[in-house]
Amino acid sequence: MNRQEIDDMMKDLPSQQSPEETFGEKILIGLVFIALFLSMAFMPDVLSNRTVGYDCRIAEISPDIPIQVRNECRNLQRQYKESHGNQKTNS
Repeated sequence: MNRQEIDDMMKDLPSQQSPEETFGEKILIGLVFIALFLSMAFMPDVLSNRTVGYDCRIAEISPDIPIQVRNECRNLQRQYKESHGNQKTNS
């Protein structure tokens, strides 16, 4: 066998043929990308509805804690001291 005959036999193998995408495959790939883009576009809306918790033990010293949270922590600590302070003095 010479090189030309081998090349002729090899060109018919599936691995040697270039893949041709059908119109349906192109539409499917496009729809997947559109769905991915839309899900990424609306992701901040989904994440903004989450609940954020703060640790009141570090509220006074951390610059990352908002002032409203600090004030609420102070109120909670005051209420805790008032309710538990009375129990300690009574026993």
